[in-house]
Amino acid sequence: MSALAPIVLFAYSRPEHTRRTVEALLGNELAEESVLYVYSDAAKESGDQGQVDETRSYIRSITGFRNISIIEREENYGLARNISEGVTAICNKHGRAIVIEDDVVTSPLFLRYMNHALDRYADQKSVWHVSGWNYPIESDGLGDAFLWRVMNCWGWGTWADRWAHFSKNPERLVNSWDDQMIKRFNLDGAHDFWSQVTANLRG
Repeated sequence: MSALAPIVLFAYSRPEHTRRTVEALLGNELAEESVLYVYSDAAKESGDQGQVDETRSYIRSITGFRNISIIEREENYGLARNISEGVTAICNKHGRAIVIEDDVVTSPLFLRYMNHALDRYADQKSVWHVSGWNYPIESDGLGDAFLWRVMNCWGWGTWADRWAHFSKNPERLVNSWDDQMIKRFNLDGAHDFWSQVTANLRG
């Protein structure tokens, strides 16, 4: 493998969830060789402050990775902005990233799989992200890994040159996609992923 991809963890106000996520990552054989960035969002309202403080206290106690950098937001970014700006910063610095939210419990082979996949598809520009999770589908004949048209966000990775195309602009999609494009986006009608786009448009 080439240099290990940095892990980017996004946390907010769930200290126990965050602890379980970190402990699972530490169960990976590549953890002690990996760099960890933690983005801790600020409280949205005063009622969340205690849980945010407790989460930050735990984050500051983390050990076991090669290096740990903590970014504590001074204002509430919200999940979407925190992730989009955080992933952009880390991809710009390292060229790739493994992304985890604070409620994802990974297997002990997660970091090895993700790093191998990021190496394997680094030069295949049609592959925009790799995922460590998938829906429970019938997997006969698919092999150890497979390609499809869905982005899964429960433990994923990408490269700077692919992430550069990301734009959260649901209005553009709603105004420019026709029924055939929406059907393809919905995996030919297998699931209504398009409703997430329209929900984002509504705020």
